[in-house]
Amino acid sequence: MQAQDKVEQALPLLPSKDSVEDTTSVQSQENAASDATLLKEKAQAPSTVGPPKRKLVKRVMNSEEFAKINETDILGATSGFIAATFAAYYMDMKITDSMVTINYPVPDRPNYYYAGELDFWVALQFVLLFLFLRAASAKFVFRPISDLCAVKSLRTRARINEQGWQFLYGLSSFLVGIYLIDINPDKFGYKNFWTTYPQVELHISIKIYYLAQAGAWAAQMVTLFMEAKRSDFFIMLVHHIVTEALIIVSYVTNFTSIGIAIHTNMDAVDIFLPLAKLFKYIKFEIAVFPTFALMLCTWIYTRHYILVRIIYNILFEAKNYITFDWNPEQGYYASKNIIYSSSAFLISLEIMCIVWLYQIIKVIRNILIGHGTIDVRSDDEDDSADKLKKD
Repeated sequence: MQAQDKVEQALPLLPSKDSVEDTTSVQSQENAASDATLLKEKAQAPSTVGPPKRKLVKRVMNSEEFAKINETDILGATSGFIAATFAAYYMDMKITDSMVTINYPVPDRPNYYYAGELDFWVALQFVLLFLFLRAASAKFVFRPISDLCAVKSLRTRARINEQGWQFLYGLSSFLVGIYLIDINPDKFGYKNFWTTYPQVELHISIKIYYLAQAGAWAAQMVTLFMEAKRSDFFIMLVHHIVTEALIIVSYVTNFTSIGIAIHTNMDAVDIFLPLAKLFKYIKFEIAVFPTFALMLCTWIYTRHYILVRIIYNILFEAKNYITFDWNPEQGYYASKNIIYSSSAFLISLEIMCIVWLYQIIKVIRNILIGHGTIDVRSDDEDDSADKLKKD
């Protein structure tokens, strides 16, 4: 009995079945909560396996950034090609000789050359050279000018690049043309154009001038597609094609004297018009209207008097000095077909100049009523939000 009493006294000290079950349930809940906390902390902690993931943000480039990329590409491609042709020439590889030398020299007459098919390759080099110079002028000359003048509009900055190049090219071409006319007075004039025909043997300066002009206008056709499209894009393209055709035809048919005269005459306006626009873009207002007025006088005199006078000379006065004939062996291409087709091209140029004169008159009218701008070519794109942000 005593042993049984001891056992009964000891039993209350042991946990009951219900107590064990309650304890187990609490421990399970505590373990589950601990596991959930660990999982949450692990999810929030940075991963040590690899670099943290970065959120990609789409960046939209503005027009000037695209232009800078294009300029870099053009500078690299053109300079690389030109350098490669000269390297091949100096390595005596022969393959690029016609691209870096003036072809068809006249025997026993230094510095005089004939025209020929291989001149195409020299003209191609000039295409690349002018593309290079245009991109270089934008990058190293006119964009810094835009920065210096605090020009914020992206469209205006692009126009400064375009018109700045037009000014440089027009001024250089005009001065070279005047120089060639000055040192060859016997070849220029309404009578001398014909009495000295054909100009078969060309001085090196005239030959280089012609090939450079052919390359320059081909390059302008290329850049026309790179610029922002304007309302007169089609007429500008036609103008460039007609000009290129006149240069090639006059070179091949030995009418270089009259070709130089026409080109120099047309270049005069290409000095003052882009200069007036540049003054407007950089807000140098005091010089805008005097330059524009000078451009207008030059435009009317050169494009609506001298050009018309040359067309009249070709159509009605040339027959007094030459005989219409076709004799390629003697370099004589003054047939009626050549004369009349060339005149048709010149008349088309005159018509385009009349269209632009009408636009100039509209600009003058807008200026007089207080809504003026000196840009006779309109843009199709909107510039309202196209501004450079301050750093």
